[in-house]
Amino acid sequence: MKRIRYSAALLLAIILIPTIALASDISNALFFGNIVISNNGTATGNISTNMTLNTDNLIADDFLNASANNTVIRNASGADVKFSPGFGGNPWALWVPQIGANAFLTNILYTANSTGGEIRYFPTADGMTISDAAGMEPSDNFSLSLTNTWIDTDF
Repeated sequence: MKRIRYSAALLLAIILIPTIALASDISNALFFGNIVISNNGTATGNISTNMTLNTDNLIADDFLNASANNTVIRNASGADVKFSPGFGGNPWALWVPQIGANAFLTNILYTANSTGGEIRYFPTADGMTISDAAGMEPSDNFSLSLTNTWIDTDF
């Protein structure tokens, strides 16, 4: 019986240690605020929603660094929420895995000295486009390197 308990404890430690290491850290966050998401329609899920937040002011007041990568958003259960900070008048985007009909979700934004937020890019259904610019085009021989990148190919 002791051997089973020891094996179970060891297995649990092996599973939990990497999970804890990958989680965001809000222990030194200097600012937090609630984000309320409302749905006045039918239940839905796996969608993104936008919100307006003045990123330039948050950077100027030292709540965010210039890249806004010292930010974490968590849901009411404490799990990290995937999000994309908005810059230059663009809205912030948050991932909503599930929301009921006529329901509200509360997320919490933590900034300044927060680490490990799940920052993502949310393109439109058409993807990302830019005006033609020769200076941005790669040559005939180029490589593309993606680090810590998540690409959803379920579409």
